[in-house]
Amino acid sequence: MINEEPPSSFAVEAASMDTDPTRLADLVRYPILAPIVAENPSVNLDTLTHLYKLNIPEVRRGLARNPSVPMDLLFLLAREYPADFLQNPLLPMLNLAQPDFAKKIPALAWAGLLRCENIPPLWFKLIKADYRFQRYNLKTWESMQMHVTLGGEAPTDWRQIVATALKKYQQKLVDELLLSSDVEFSLLLLFVMLFPQVAPMLRERWARYTAASMDIRDKILPVLAAGIPIGTGGLKVLTRTDDVNLQIAVARHALTPARILAHFTTHGRPAVRRAVAGNPHTSAKDILTLTGDADATVRQRAVSHHTLSSQNLTYLRYDDDASVRAAIATRHGLDDAFYAELARDAASKVRKALARNVQIPQDVLCSLAVDSESEVRSAAASNPRLPLDLVEALARDEAEVVRASIGDSARLTADVAGQLLQDQSIKVRNALAANPRTPSAVLDVLLQTGEMEIWQGLARQPHLEPAQLVYLAKHGDLQVRSAVAAHKRTPIEMLEQLAREDRKEIWQALASNPHTPLTILKCAIETEDYEIWFRVMNHPAMMRCRRQPFLELLRKKMRTLIINDELPAWFRKAVWQYYPSLPAAIVETFAISLCWEERYLVTRYPYVTPTTLEALAHDGNQYVRAAARAVQQQPLDAVKNNEKRRPDVADPTVTTRPSKWFSFWKRRQRPSK
Repeated sequence: MINEEPPSSFAVEAASMDTDPTRLADLVRYPILAPIVAENPSVNLDTLTHLYKLNIPEVRRGLARNPSVPMDLLFLLAREYPADFLQNPLLPMLNLAQPDFAKKIPALAWAGLLRCENIPPLWFKLIKADYRFQRYNLKTWESMQMHVTLGGEAPTDWRQIVATALKKYQQKLVDELLLSSDVEFSLLLLFVMLFPQVAPMLRERWARYTAASMDIRDKILPVLAAGIPIGTGGLKVLTRTDDVNLQIAVARHALTPARILAHFTTHGRPAVRRAVAGNPHTSAKDILTLTGDADATVRQRAVSHHTLSSQNLTYLRYDDDASVRAAIATRHGLDDAFYAELARDAASKVRKALARNVQIPQDVLCSLAVDSESEVRSAAASNPRLPLDLVEALARDEAEVVRASIGDSARLTADVAGQLLQDQSIKVRNALAANPRTPSAVLDVLLQTGEMEIWQGLARQPHLEPAQLVYLAKHGDLQVRSAVAAHKRTPIEMLEQLAREDRKEIWQALASNPHTPLTILKCAIETEDYEIWFRVMNHPAMMRCRRQPFLELLRKKMRTLIINDELPAWFRKAVWQYYPSLPAAIVETFAISLCWEERYLVTRYPYVTPTTLEALAHDGNQYVRAAARAVQQQPLDAVKNNEKRRPDVADPTVTTRPSKWFSFWKRRQRPSK
């Protein structure tokens, strides 16, 4: 696509039937010209197919009016844009050349056409006289009888008739359509992310996914890791699976009920108990139980829990496993004698953990800075309370890992930075390059090295100039470019250039950059990568627009499934259960539904927009148009009050009342007699 304004002469070429098809294919690259080219009868088949796959409403409407479009494609367009299909100049000729053309229209195309009030009467006359068509297309024939052309306007008791029809509609939603697992899972995920209040009624969906293939179960893991609120019912379902990885993810989830966490404390797998010990919402009683666990890794995680008091740690400091004592060494608020005792521990792992603790006494820290083990000295070097004289001494340490810690230290001085600049170790200079306290003159020298390992550190340097970041992005490897994409000072133009690479690592970096513009984030969520979705969801720019791009993505997926009559029953139930609290962008998508009952329910939406209501007032179905016109006749004050209360986007704080039309999740449907 060419995102530029084309010359006015290009528009004339796009509309002219004398324009060469090759030229028309070239003009399609301009988005503003694509709808014009779509209506041109001179367009070749390849270009028509390309235009259809763009999935742009204005373009598809133009295709529906183009007489050169193949008939099978026109029938697909008739579902979505029936009014434009009926304006196609090819239809009058087909009515003359093929008198029985109406019988060849597929059922789904008929379902779309019946939304229009102005259908050729000849078509209904043919169908009405053909009992064979009525027999083998019973559903289409029933819908035709409710069309305003055959049935006239709705009778006076239309409300009672609709109430009966809605009960039958509820019963029809029991059977599920078979969808691609990826399509259905992404639909569920978007819906729960935007509207967490619907999570309680989707418990059975999670049960189905846990029984599905390993591929689907693997997709649930990042959902749980991201803390997506799938509801306590969904979490309970996942606990009953035999998949240990899912149980671990549930044990880590922030919304997992205390009863489930308590149950998991006696789980046979140490990994599950370890996850419970690491959950900040685990009760103090359960954590105290886990401190006596037979597995050392569980005890290690438990002693780090915030509910555990210093008194509870007294006996644990004598634990046989060094990793448990090391975890205790990271705790704050212990007395000085306790810290001094840990500093004399024989295990270097314990002393290393203690050396990183910023609350240990100064004398203990100084003793650890001269420890015989290099890993302990390295940990002490990273402590921001280390005295300056020891910083200078450790900068000359023989161990590379110690000097690297000094290069990354918060106590770094200009003299020490100049000394480390001459260090032969790449690791040391990499740490120096990323340190915010490194002088700019040193950074300039490091930039000239051209070594990717050092540039990776420079790209994380918060004080790097925008011009330097651009230089790194143009000449660095993928890791360098990803770090530049995450940098707060990277120019917007460079962020856009990096986004065009379409690499997952760069998308993740862009999602973590608080200055990434919304236009780039919109492209990021179109990657259909769930991990990127979770990162983008809470981005500042996305929060400011109240996640409207996610809402638009969900609406786009819904529209495609509705037109193809493939929207799952569970989704329809959830929408009509909570539709008073859902935004118009979701509910009004059903205004193009092939099912007249759903178009009717759109008219019952308290915040239906005047544009949608006007379109439904001219619907082909007698009951839909009657309901829409009844709403239009309401007092103006009532309409204005609804406008003020309209939920434009998802609001998790909304207390949702069940719809009076549906209560699927509270009671079972009675079988039809």
